[in-house]
Amino acid sequence: MRLSIDLGFSTIEAIGVDQVGDLIEGFQLRDEERIACERYGFVLSEQDEDGVRRVVYRDKHTEVRIPRSDYDRIAASVSEIVADPRVQVAFERAYSRHAAALRGEAWHLPGT
Repeated sequence: MRLSIDLGFSTIEAIGVDQVGDLIEGFQLRDEERIACERYGFVLSEQDEDGVRRVVYRDKHTEVRIPRSDYDRIAASVSEIVADPRVQVAFERAYSRHAAALRGEAWHLPGT
């Protein structure tokens, strides 16, 4: 599973069920007064820069400054995508496969 958010000047990308889930959560905070989201792979924080509100995305390779109004538009698009039943089913299937693989590794089950 992969989610790419193309900002035009930079791309934010998540690969795998956990990272994609975290990125979706981080980009569904448009109703919050201030954006703040800290996950294992990235941090989103809102800052005032010369009177302009910006959401800063940071991971170990990337730092991107997004105007708050652009973040809100992206968050609206992410919410629409996530609401699609086909996306929900695909995510649930991928998560089930991921959980089964982790369980198999932890329990040392043959054939997983």
